[in-house]
Formats: sequence, structure tokens, C-alpha cells
Amino acid sequence: MQRKTDARPRPSFARVAATFAAALVFPSAALAECGQGACNDVKITYFYVDGSNASWLSTSGNETLLNQCAADGGVLLKIDPLRANADWLYSTALSAFMANQTVSVRVDPTVPGTCTIAYITMGKL
Repeated sequence: MQRKTDARPRPSFARVAATFAAALVFPSAALAECGQGACNDVKITYFYVDGSNASWLSTSGNETLLNQCAADGGVLLKIDPLRANADWLYSTALSAFMANQTVSVRVDPTVPGTCTIAYITMGKL
């Protein structure tokens, strides 16, 4: 009696291991995006403080998709130093940037022009 063989090649161990490792390292890469006034499940990729004490940040999302404002240079969101919560926003953004944590960034729809950050959330509920 002849043994029936499967014509499909079996994936190599290295390929399976690489796929599993990518899923662990980049679990939310497909979910990170901006739109409707917020960038959700993103990482802060750039952090800058200018000469007027305003802080600027860029995320792993596509800031040009924000529909309530225009990101400066197409990528920068502003923490306005005149906002009452500016110190808290700065602290949260810097902590997330240094720890490479995922955040959600909401822009203020009442401020015309440059995207001004209203709040930043970090962590899971």
C-alpha cells in the first residue's frame, strides 16, 4: 500500500519563527492611524521644544489624515505652552517617547490652524 503525500511544501521553522516574532514586536502596527481629530494606537517618533516653549511631536501615524486641523509641515502636532494642562501633556508625551509606549493623541477642534493637542492617553483600561 502506498502512502499518500501532501504536495504542498511545509513552511520552514525559520519562516514560522520570523512570523511569530513579527507579530510580537509589531502587534498594533496595522491599527496605528490618524483621522477624525485623533491619532490612535501610535508611538511618538519625534519630540521637539522650540524657543517659545511650545513642544512639538510627530507620531507613527499619518498626521495628514487629521481632518480638524493641519499638522505643521504635515507631521508636527503642537503642545501649546499657554494651555492650562501643558505641563501634563508635556510630561505624558515625553514619558511615552522615552519609554516607546503606545499613545492616543487628541487634537483640539476649537483651535483653528495648526493641530494643537487637547489630551494624550497612554496605557490600557
